[in-house]
Amino acid sequence: ISNHSWSLQTTLKPKSQWNASYNLTGASAGQIMVNVGFSSSEDFLQSKTKDIQITPKPEELIYGLPPEIWNACKYEYNGESMLDMSTPTWRNLSWQDQGKYARMYQVGYAKAKRLELEIMVDPGRANIAMVLIPPGRFLMGSPENEPGRDFDEIQHLAVITRPYYLGKTEVTQAQWQAVMGSNPSYFQKAGQSAPVEQVSWGNCQNFCQKLGGRLPTETEWEFAARSGVTRMTYAGDFEIKGANHAPGLDPIAWYGGNSGVSYEGGDDSSGWSEKQYAHTRAGTHPVAQKQPNHYGLYDTIGNVWEWCQDYFG
Repeated sequence: ISNHSWSLQTTLKPKSQWNASYNLTGASAGQIMVNVGFSSSEDFLQSKTKDIQITPKPEELIYGLPPEIWNACKYEYNGESMLDMSTPTWRNLSWQDQGKYARMYQVGYAKAKRLELEIMVDPGRANIAMVLIPPGRFLMGSPENEPGRDFDEIQHLAVITRPYYLGKTEVTQAQWQAVMGSNPSYFQKAGQSAPVEQVSWGNCQNFCQKLGGRLPTETEWEFAARSGVTRMTYAGDFEIKGANHAPGLDPIAWYGGNSGVSYEGGDDSSGWSEKQYAHTRAGTHPVAQKQPNHYGLYDTIGNVWEWCQDYFG
């Protein structure tokens, strides 16, 4: 009841009608001082102070979301309430609103649970920024009629039961070098801020163990990559106009149609068909150059493939 006040009227018997005004302020529970002023028709005024015990009903956490969204998209798991991004109400939202509410939930969850929204791993050396991903339920995979989907993207319900932190960007060549002492990347001319590549799953296990972490599961990765959006990408659906021509990807991802480079060592792309932009050599690009998703993660689409802890989540 902090920062709130109430007023009421009461009847004191056997006296005539007395008006009593109660103003309550203070902590959410415990001993609260109550000043009570009584007045009657004889203009008699008496003030008293009394201790009373207040035990308010705990307010349900809705993590900053509008009540109508939370009530329609709430999922209970082992006594914990979380956002359900698989409900009809959620799926009927625009992708912009899905992203907006997912971000509100992420920020509200961090605040309610007193968790940092972003942390730094290996500060002073690799300096890997990690972003908090809250728990939730979602539809993993893609619908059968989605253009460009793979045969194994069978849509099913999945639950993230607890929060976790995920890298804000792909691991860069500089970060890999700092931790592992070498840079195996083929596209080294892309620069130290480009993602590391030519690394095996086993190499990544060693890298994570040195930092006290692990790779995300496929379920964790897709949940974070979607950032609440149920469409083809976190920026909605897009049209595929050709083998390397999908303009809807251009703002959010490096892909075959826009990944031309001028540095030495790029792959020969002169024979690639139907490119969005003309180029003769292609390669990786520095991280965090495209628009992030609604959780604040970059390059979850495009640039390089990313390893997961398991093959199928």
